[in-house]
Amino acid sequence: MARYALVIGIAEYLSPSLQPLSKTTNDAEAIAQLLEQYGDFQSVQRLPQRWNKDKNGYEMAASKVTGAEIGQKLKTFLLEQAANNEALIYFSGHGFTISDNLGQEKGYLASSNCQIEFKENENVEQKYGIPLDSLNDLIRASQLSSLVMLLDCCHSGYFLERQLIQKTLNAFSSQKDYYLITACRGFERAGVIKSEEYSIFTGAVVKGLTAENVGSRRISGDRLFDFVSNELKGSVQEPIRMGWGRSITLVTYPQLDITTAEKTAFNQENPYRGLYAFESEQAQYFCGRDEAVRTLISRLAESRFLAVIGYSGSGKSSLVKAGLLPQLKGDRLPGSSQWEIISFTPGEHPLGKLVDILARQQQQNQPHLLFIDQFEEIFTLCQDDEERKAFICLVAQEVKNAEEETRIILTIRGDFLNRCGDYPEIITLINNIPPTSFIVTPMSFAELEQAIEKPAKLHGVTFEHGLVSQISADVVNRPGVLPILQYALKELWRVCIEEPESPEPLLTRKGYEEIGGVKGALDKRATILYESLTTIDQTFARRLFMELVQLGEAGEVTRRRASWDRLEAISDSPQQLQRVVGLLAGSQQRLIITDENMVEVAHEALLSEWKLLNSWIAENLENIRFGRSLEQDCQEWLQRFNKSDEALLAGAMLAVISEWVNKTQPRLTPLESEFLDKSLERRDRQNQAELEQAKKLQREAEAKAKAES
Repeated sequence: MARYALVIGIAEYLSPSLQPLSKTTNDAEAIAQLLEQYGDFQSVQRLPQRWNKDKNGYEMAASKVTGAEIGQKLKTFLLEQAANNEALIYFSGHGFTISDNLGQEKGYLASSNCQIEFKENENVEQKYGIPLDSLNDLIRASQLSSLVMLLDCCHSGYFLERQLIQKTLNAFSSQKDYYLITACRGFERAGVIKSEEYSIFTGAVVKGLTAENVGSRRISGDRLFDFVSNELKGSVQEPIRMGWGRSITLVTYPQLDITTAEKTAFNQENPYRGLYAFESEQAQYFCGRDEAVRTLISRLAESRFLAVIGYSGSGKSSLVKAGLLPQLKGDRLPGSSQWEIISFTPGEHPLGKLVDILARQQQQNQPHLLFIDQFEEIFTLCQDDEERKAFICLVAQEVKNAEEETRIILTIRGDFLNRCGDYPEIITLINNIPPTSFIVTPMSFAELEQAIEKPAKLHGVTFEHGLVSQISADVVNRPGVLPILQYALKELWRVCIEEPESPEPLLTRKGYEEIGGVKGALDKRATILYESLTTIDQTFARRLFMELVQLGEAGEVTRRRASWDRLEAISDSPQQLQRVVGLLAGSQQRLIITDENMVEVAHEALLSEWKLLNSWIAENLENIRFGRSLEQDCQEWLQRFNKSDEALLAGAMLAVISEWVNKTQPRLTPLESEFLDKSLERRDRQNQAELEQAKKLQREAEAKAKAES
């Protein structure tokens, strides 16, 4: 696909209210030359047509450019030359805003013949400027594959902060791939330093577009902005950005003199996550999802609610935690850096959690983003349908009544969407227009290569030639494969880096084969760990994993959390519990995760990929169902009925549970034993009373018969 660039640098102005600019000619020519050399553009056009050079550099007395000339050039460029291709527009010059009679801000780029009328020290009218709303109409009418805009002018941040990007540049959100960087915030002026060759912003852009400064062969809009933002820290202006769609490469260098791995100091710490989701703290290691993150940001710009949907193992939680949320802290959406971000999982009793969070936010009166991870837990762990309904209604009510800045995001497994169909409030949110949902798709081959290779490079480690492509080929187009990919990479690092045979920090094919590849790494390691246990501890490990499994109504197998008290009840001793859990949750294994209250499987991938665990679940389906039924009835007896006799087991259910307990002798908690014992005692008392009543009736009948005879 062809690429075209238009570079505009305006130095001279006719109006006395617009001072001449000393840097714009140099700025524009420097950008144009970088794009010509490394941007792979078919054409880089300048406006004015070409800046003449003398023996000392660029001629500073640039030609003037009228509003009509700029308008005609933009129309020809966008509607004809760059049609159906990739386009880049750079503007260096004056920018300004005007408030109309209704107090609405409108943004303009100044031409050389632009005239501005002042009233009470405010801009109230203009002629011959380029209105951003008209540029918006032009962009909407164009048929572009992608568009990048770099605006080095005063007040350029108004285009983002005052939502002019939606109101006057809404074509950016109507098509696919766009990226906008402005030199400063709306209340700031774009500055210059007389002794420097370029303006503050363009000087940082020029440095950011060189491979030596960024340390990358391909420099994308995101990478450039990160560099520019860091360069301008502490200056008189703060750049801001907004983008939609996939990552857009601005320049590409043929090769680097020094590779990233060689420039980066060796760090032996394992950068891969295994079965754990990425958190915000691991954002730098979360690679390959730039396009998805851009789309999420775009959706959040248009809606206060967002549902992220995908397979188990598709990376939903990581995408939000390590992809989206760190970008929002960097102000990728206007005002998002001020949000308080609250994350939680629903668990067994989601309503109380949500009520407490919302009450706290109302007291603080601060814009916030609420992230509900693993939303399917309202079906798998919450057993009270009334509580489930109330929770969903409260979420919907919060979306409806929330402030403009507030957002709610949830992640949910796609196979639970049918369960949402029974609750109109959540389906209405998911099906809303503009789009309020995002389906996480499998990573492409190129994205997988980034996810595999970049974390190692950050620690100064390389892969043996061809191994990255081999691993990518092993997992591409496999839904739900990301956790076991990360586990395999974590194991590969352990084998090659933590237990090296070679002095060089290299991840090798031999190591990949040793761990069993992506398909076998998790199963192999988990089995080795299990077999290292004593016979007694193996028996407990099987009981432990059965406690960490939940069976759905349709037979689906999901993970669940178990309390330490419950696990202690099924163990032989507290020491055994701590020993086995400590080994399974250790830094080398991480098959389960723990906190001070609960224990759970690190990821549901373990339930599908570990063959031994598969077999245990298949053998214990009936035991799991009966165990969960007894546990649920016991908790209801305690919490809702305060141990009332009316809530004890009775009838056929008591007979079934009693027979199951007698047959299998499961490890019950003290409360479950009390619940079952009292149920049996109540049954026995009722049976005895019925027997005595029957005997009484029999005696009375016999007495009556004797009297009549």
